[in-house]
Amino acid sequence: MYSGKGAREDAAKELTDAVLSWRNDQALEVRGEFRGFAILSRGKAVTRLLSEEQPVPELFLRGAGTWAAHLNPDNPLGTVQSIEHTLRALDRAAAQEEDRIGHIEKTLADYQVQANRPFEHEQHLKELLARQAQLNAALDLDKGESQVAEAAESADEAETGTDPARPQGATGISSRRSTAALRQ
Repeated sequence: MYSGKGAREDAAKELTDAVLSWRNDQALEVRGEFRGFAILSRGKAVTRLLSEEQPVPELFLRGAGTWAAHLNPDNPLGTVQSIEHTLRALDRAAAQEEDRIGHIEKTLADYQVQANRPFEHEQHLKELLARQAQLNAALDLDKGESQVAEAAESADEAETGTDPARPQGATGISSRRSTAALRQ
């Protein structure tokens, strides 16, 4: 725990030195603590053998979740500023989520009110459904497949020109009905 004049700079230098001293350790380990969050680091594998520059370890903050921060080996205060920026971003994200939750709760309440309200056009819908049933009955639309069978028989009669159940010459109304059925 650092306090007093220069404490921020001293803590930043100490943290940076601790993380850099473990730069080759690829295990994610706790290196310190900041405002109740654990500070973790993980070294990176060396990708180029000829490179003189050492890889910079990864830096993370862990609370309920884990978030990345930036390690600045040349400027320890920059590392602390990165950690603080990450924490401020969490505050903003939490505020945005609270706003979103409030909006969703309000929308849910509106939908619940609408769900409990009776359908405003219920009576008109019942009248239209009754009228549709009347029209279906008047047009024999409720007979379904029997109508299709009659149309097929009528087509056979039209091809042969005779109906075995009907005496010759008795076409009249029945043939007009079968022609109307075919048109549908």
